Amino acid sequence: SDSDDAASPAKKPANIELTTAVKERRFRNMLEMFPDISPIFVKNTLVKHGWNEERSRDELLKHDPESNDKGSTSTFFGSNPSVSGTAQRPYTNMGIVRVTSGPKPAVVVRKALEGKGGRVRRGSSGSEDDDYGVKKGKDDRVYDSEDSDNEITDDLIGDKKKVFEFLNNSNMNELSLLSGCSQKKAEAIMSLRPFKGWLDMVEKFNSNKSLSTELLNSTQELLTTRNNIQRLMKKCVGLAQQLESAVAAGAGRLKQPAILDDSLTLAPYQLVGLNWLAVLHKQGVSGILADEMGLGKTVQVIAFLAHLKETGQARGTHLIVVPASTLDNWSSELARWCPALRVSKYYGHPE
Repeated sequence: SDSDDAASPAKKPANIELTTAVKERRFRNMLEMFPDISPIFVKNTLVKHGWNEERSRDELLKHDPESNDKGSTSTFFGSNPSVSGTAQRPYTNMGIVRVTSGPKPAVVVRKALEGKGGRVRRGSSGSEDDDYGVKKGKDDRVYDSEDSDNEITDDLIGDKKKVFEFLNNSNMNELSLLSGCSQKKAEAIMSLRPFKGWLDMVEKFNSNKSLSTELLNSTQELLTTRNNIQRLMKKCVGLAQQLESAVAAGAGRLKQPAILDDSLTLAPYQLVGLNWLAVLHKQGVSGILADEMGLGKTVQVIAFLAHLKETGQARGTHLIVVPASTLDNWSSELARWCPALRVSKYYGHPE
């Protein structure tokens, strides 16, 4: 009856448990929307709001990643962010662009390395190479001893998942690579396995006298370093293949530049060095001449500069940095081999 319906309490909506896959998808969605905010902060916000995207988005929109920074100048990395009503000027020394105070930009990036352990947070235009050699900050660690029990969850997302899988499956040699992990600690980790989940692993680490939860962060650092090395190696292989293709196609088969002194002749191996530098330059790659002492690396560099001038590729001033003890020798060799090059000497102060 109507009276019965009125008297009965309202039914509460069923509490549906989200799968890990759904949580990870929502986490990635939030990361794409807020690339400037720490992933750990994003995840904690989602957990706080029961993984509700709308409520989490509302809170993250109010969060200012630059709130701890002082001053009216923001620092940006990568390509020019879209900023209206402000003057932009490149700060080429650091590969950054400074923007004067004004309306908030569409893409905000954290200032570089403020304090120890800081991390450059990539914006939408940043490359994956930006993380090389940069340690993760406190907000990015997989475990913080100051977290309450409610903040530590079994959700395995991102670095947490990788750390969990490494500690659950690695052998003795791999565990020994961890900073602060002795053989005794590695044996203790293996004796506690398998770990049922993140909470189970943290509890076992805390209850074992030989172990510290700081090993979780050490694992994260090891995996990040390993990943960076793999990416660098992959990039190096790609560059090597480009250079091999360029050499095979006949690039860089150069003769001695005509603007070098007629009375002097490059040795055959010095021509090889000149060609190598020319190929590197054409491919936009840095390189090293690793000849033995006395084989004329100085002359090869002078010949390369002469080649750039002769072919119209030389733009602006080229800088050669040398020890003070060899400065006079460089100056005399430049004058002897290529008088057409205009040379200015500058003695830098040791401080």
